Amino acid sequence: LLSKTGRGERHIHRYVNIAGPILGVPKVIAAVTSGDTSDSIWLPDFAFLFSEHGLLSKTGRAKWFRTMSSGGAMLPQGGEAVWGDLKSSPDDSPLTRDSENKEGGSFGTLVCIAGEGKEKYERYRKRERMGLGGSRGCVPLSVEESVDMMYNRSGEATRNLFEPKTHWGQPLTDPLPRAPSLKMYCLYGVGVPTERAYSMREEGGELRIDTI
Repeated sequence: LLSKTGRGERHIHRYVNIAGPILGVPKVIAAVTSGDTSDSIWLPDFAFLFSEHGLLSKTGRAKWFRTMSSGGAMLPQGGEAVWGDLKSSPDDSPLTRDSENKEGGSFGTLVCIAGEGKEKYERYRKRERMGLGGSRGCVPLSVEESVDMMYNRSGEATRNLFEPKTHWGQPLTDPLPRAPSLKMYCLYGVGVPTERAYSMREEGGELRIDTI
């Protein structure tokens, strides 16, 4: 609409994006599947509030996150082309890449699941990867496989809420408005530790985060 009518060129001079997750954030997958993120893990003073006997349990948090429509807008976009595969990703470093370059040694392994019943998570892996164990002793899932796992654990209501109904706001499919004079600024922090991948463990049918 902005492109066809010229409203973007006439009425918008600057657009400033302050730490907006344009291509999504892995935190959404962790929050929806386990009820945990770094915010709940790294706040020891509030540990009781986030315990099973506190104000909001892990199960309660997971159900709460599944009702947030904003979660769909923050899901990782672009698949393996943006987030990498099980062996490599654009933001890998020597510390994150397995020395033998085996599956599971890269940030491209968005989630790696260990614990009781971990084998059932094999069904979320691409056919050509099924049965191939990761070098970390857990079932490695790429970004696309992790999203599939998230939807299957969360139910159809979450899928219907999160999956986009249009291309509006999808930066990889919706073109920018034709506005040659429009200036865009994206402001992000530098050198700040950021959640990128997770080691999870299943216990009693629930997933919990082992390592971020």
